[in-house]
Amino acid sequence: MNLPISDIAPTIQAGFPFRKRVPASDLGSVYVIQGKDIRQDHTVDVSGLVRVEPQHGFDRCQVFPGDVLIMNRGVRNYATLVREPFDDRVIAVATFFILRVDTNRVDPEYLTWYLNLPEVQRTLGEKSRGTSIPHLTVQALGDLEVPVLSLEHQTAILRAAVLIDHDLQLATELAAQRRELLFASLREITRSKSHALNDE
Repeated sequence: MNLPISDIAPTIQAGFPFRKRVPASDLGSVYVIQGKDIRQDHTVDVSGLVRVEPQHGFDRCQVFPGDVLIMNRGVRNYATLVREPFDDRVIAVATFFILRVDTNRVDPEYLTWYLNLPEVQRTLGEKSRGTSIPHLTVQALGDLEVPVLSLEHQTAILRAAVLIDHDLQLATELAAQRRELLFASLREITRSKSHALNDE
């Protein structure tokens, strides 16, 4: 069955709205997740998190393992699963929505995978408002419907997705190697023809 995100993620919270840039402090005790900290594979790179001094309102923006972060501004509304437990307090900036998923119904990794599907990304883009910098609202995200299968089936789909990604990556690598071999052959032919002309 299909359920709106608001049913499977009862908490959809925007990150902390810093007034300008994030006020980094080497003495800060709170770490901040920004867009620059998201890797291409939609995981959080914790090695470069900026530290800040605690401020009022940080509690509601705190991030925990199992939370799903979704970019709410820009042309891509990619989702990121927070996997690693943190030794310190961590928050997200306001360009992210923080989704706390009901894990009795939905695997956070499954939701992350679904939200990053190209057709779902297009739907989110259509729901975004604004022309110069599109932005997604909590209401629009909460209304998005997700096919909710049994947890067992969600796990099976994730395993299949991993295998498909692996096969596609392997095919890409093989295609690149084949391309290099073909171009190497063309370069060798070019050199041979050039030498033959010089010998005449």
